[in-house]
Amino acid sequence: MIKRTGEVILGIIGILGYGLASLIALLVIFVQTDEQAFRDLLASEPSIEVTGSIDQMIADLNSVSGGLWLAIIILAVICGIIAMIVLKGNKKPKLAGILFLSSAVISTIVTGGAALFGAVFFLIAGIMSLVRKPQQPIEQ
Repeated sequence: MIKRTGEVILGIIGILGYGLASLIALLVIFVQTDEQAFRDLLASEPSIEVTGSIDQMIADLNSVSGGLWLAIIILAVICGIIAMIVLKGNKKPKLAGILFLSSAVISTIVTGGAALFGAVFFLIAGIMSLVRKPQQPIEQ
């Protein structure tokens, strides 16, 4: 029986990457709900360097839907967890691979690349799930 530890570890790292992307989505939601508080935060924190104008940054963040990003990221995490569950015991590696790959591609497209860090790990885990075959015993 083939072990799927590599795919599970990549899935966990991918989920952590999606956690980072969810923080970005929450920032977008925060800016959309309270623009003045965001301006105050940028002004009060000297460690945050702003390249370009703050108005342009706020306009860019307001042009995307943080709620949609967050929903897609949560859906991708759920798909990843389901994929890791069906990988346990090497039950359905093809289903797990499809779940990993589809969630990686869809989340990257919808978020415009904001979820790319998690998606890369899901993509690798999905390819590994689909490609790896059980070793055949060598007959002598």
